[in-house]
This record gives sequence, structure tokens and C-alpha cells, in this order.
Amino acid sequence: MHEKFSELARITILLNRTREEIARDNVTKAEVEKITEHIDQRFNRLEEKIDRLIERR
Repeated sequence: MHEKFSELARITILLNRTREEIARDNVTKAEVEKITEHIDQRFNRLEEKIDRLIERR
């Protein structure tokens, strides 16, 4: 019986570590949206610069 409780405790610890790793490695939807918005803004600025260069010619 003691052996089974020890194994259960070990598995519980491993499960908790796995959950922590998954939470650390995954990003939230809000984080993805924030990054996407930042990238979109950067592309918009690049497009504006390209448009201005084309207009000058």
C-alpha cells in the first residue's frame, strides 16, 4: 500500500510539472492578437513608405 501511495505522489508531481511546462510554452489568444496587431502596424508603415517612394518617381 505504501508503495502505491509513493507512486501516486510521484505521478502527481510529474503531472504538475507537465502542466507548468504546457502553460509556459503556450501563448494565450490575447498574446497572439497583440503580436498580430503589432505586425500589422509594422506592415502598414512599410506599405506607406513604399507608396511614398513610388509616388516620388
